[in-house]
Amino acid sequence: SRMSDQVSQHTLEDVPLRTPELTLTSHSSTDIRVSWQPLPAKISRGQVLAYRLSYRTASDDTLTNVELPQNSTEYLLAGLQPDTIYLLRMAASTRVGWCEPSAWTSHRTTKISSNKVPSAPILQLEPLNCTSIVARWQTSPDSVVVRGFRLCYHEEGQPEQPIIMLQAQTFTHTIGGLDPRRKYHVKILAVGKAGDGHQTDQTISTPGCVSA
Repeated sequence: SRMSDQVSQHTLEDVPLRTPELTLTSHSSTDIRVSWQPLPAKISRGQVLAYRLSYRTASDDTLTNVELPQNSTEYLLAGLQPDTIYLLRMAASTRVGWCEPSAWTSHRTTKISSNKVPSAPILQLEPLNCTSIVARWQTSPDSVVVRGFRLCYHEEGQPEQPIIMLQAQTFTHTIGGLDPRRKYHVKILAVGKAGDGHQTDQTISTPGCVSA
């Protein structure tokens, strides 16, 4: 009957399995743009009704929460403090409730400088296989002269790996030796004459290994 069909549909709905992968970029020393892709249906386990973005500075426990509508895919945090590490995380909800929030992602705003620093690189991550990912990036055409790039990554919940210094002409880097089915945080910034540029952070999950 139609009634029992509706009931079975409702019981299939659950809280999302995880939150969207976040991309964080800064365009000034006082803002962070947070963007994400909508969750696929098998992850959302129902219609996403809202997102909750929480953030604080690394040195302060005071948490700010922003609730965002279901169709949003980006949000600009403005009026932030320069040269400050911010911690951000997100949760998503269906009719059943909120999922566990993601682990904290850290992002440092740049110092206020009279000199222009390089803009945040546009970063694209994709899994190469279950133990490596490829990072590709580009700088915006209006960016100041770039002397090189700094890339670092870490597995979620683990300490950061040493910074990888890359030449100014390099726009791709393969990160290998990773574990399958893990979430990794990748950060990149360009270095200019006036110092470190604006940072881009992104998260990516490695797939499972296919047995031969």
